[in-house]
Amino acid sequence: MNDYDPKAFNWLFAFQTWGIVCGLMFLGAVLLAFVLQVLSHTLQEFEQIGPGKPRRSLFQGLRNGCAAFANGVIEGFRDLFFMSPRRVGAITVLVFRESVRRKTLLVLVVFAICFLFAGWFLSDPNRDPLLRIPIYVTFVLTAISWLILPAVFLLSCWGLPDDIKARSLHTVVTKPVKRSEILVGRILGVTLVGTLVVAVMSVVGYLWLVRALPEVNGIKTRVPVFGEITFLDREGKPTDKGINVGDINMFRSYIEGDTAARAIWKFSGVGPSLLNKDGKLVLESKIQGFRTHKGNLERGIIFQYTFVNPTTNVRAKFQPFEIAEFRDSIKPIDNDLIDEKNHPVKLMTDIVDKGQLTVEVACLSTGQFLGMARPDVFIRAQDAYFVASFFKAVLCIWLMMFLIIVFAVSVSTIVKGPVASFLTGVIIVLGIFGRDFMQQLVAGEGIYKWEGGGILESAYRIVTHMNPNVPMEKGFWTTVVQVLDTPMLMFAGHSRAIIPDFDTFQMAKFVAHGYDVPWNSGLLPAIMHTLAFLIPCVILGYFCLKSRELESK
Repeated sequence: MNDYDPKAFNWLFAFQTWGIVCGLMFLGAVLLAFVLQVLSHTLQEFEQIGPGKPRRSLFQGLRNGCAAFANGVIEGFRDLFFMSPRRVGAITVLVFRESVRRKTLLVLVVFAICFLFAGWFLSDPNRDPLLRIPIYVTFVLTAISWLILPAVFLLSCWGLPDDIKARSLHTVVTKPVKRSEILVGRILGVTLVGTLVVAVMSVVGYLWLVRALPEVNGIKTRVPVFGEITFLDREGKPTDKGINVGDINMFRSYIEGDTAARAIWKFSGVGPSLLNKDGKLVLESKIQGFRTHKGNLERGIIFQYTFVNPTTNVRAKFQPFEIAEFRDSIKPIDNDLIDEKNHPVKLMTDIVDKGQLTVEVACLSTGQFLGMARPDVFIRAQDAYFVASFFKAVLCIWLMMFLIIVFAVSVSTIVKGPVASFLTGVIIVLGIFGRDFMQQLVAGEGIYKWEGGGILESAYRIVTHMNPNVPMEKGFWTTVVQVLDTPMLMFAGHSRAIIPDFDTFQMAKFVAHGYDVPWNSGLLPAIMHTLAFLIPCVILGYFCLKSRELESK
């Protein structure tokens, strides 16, 4: 996690975005359904009344179409909100038995084979056991993800179309079963199968971890409390960023040693609950060094913490120490400190101001630099148990599985199995690999800006062998190309709002590096992401299934 910066989930912004996107989608769907209903009834009335009275047929068709549309919407939402748990449960059990008959549980055999031979490739007796933990944990969580997803993917995309093709669903709809109950029952049935498989895989995977690495059973995971970072330049003036030392990775900014340059962290919500069992506040850092000259290679770069109360201007310095390059530095801070005037001060009462703690970091080595980003210094709260963090990551894998099931079943209500598989596969690929590219299409500036223009401009540059960084010559055709490219780029870029971000569910990066899966930047985004797609998918899937002829092949 050297360049990972977890951010708290902004649920208000997410809810606003979800409301706008869903509102536009449902508005378009409603208008399309309304137009189709009116046209259908208008053509029917025109055929019945005859071509001699077009006004009457048009008026009658418009009135019948509006009435049919209104009745369909009212009936649809009544079916969605008043489903029978008994009928849904019966369909769920039927789908579960059908999935078992299709040998879905054989994926557990593949999972077992992976673990039988995993030790051959992962074991290294010469490596420190603590360094092997990230490799083993990542393998287990990745194996669970990539083995369960293909199984539920195929069940979800092919189950409903196969039932329609075999006419087995026709016997169901002739009974008092609503289309919404069929949709929800199939989603829950496939989810039940996937839940069983994930539960077995996770338990077996954890026991395998404990057997392969016995030290896993006793370790704990860190619970970090991150703050916000600002910088002072070498003259002590506020600045947005530190110095760029030429590192290709722009994640960290650097401060110069033996100057007034500082990196300042401000932590919120600091209180007694963050103290360890010894009553100390633990600060952990992973600051990187950059040497402009060799100096003393037997010693690391020296830096120092200064605790500041900006209201009373009380400043207390912690003893200088060396950075632990390529390792984490853990420093318990006593409550009893000494300020710059050698007066005793209390950290929790004299330095912490209304739950706010300000920490300045200074480099004391002349000619050397320290590189820092927001997550490089954090308060380490009470540690959590590894087993809890591991199963939180498994829960996020289950949420991702459930989201794919919901989307695939909803797509299969309107198209056949191969098409549903293709559409769902495209969404999964775009959600995993394509969201960064789509973000670049709409980024106005910065490192995420897309160079080379849109489809037409890129095609022109390819034909003429023009470098994407070279601006096109001004002229009529350049203006036409850029004007035509703009709406296509905007559409492609903003389409990312309707594509799931599957990186939200990947928690192996926390567990493998010894961090507890956080609530604000881990579990909560995964849960809200799933609910955000669940609601519109179920509604659209129901109306698609209702408009489909289930008796035909």
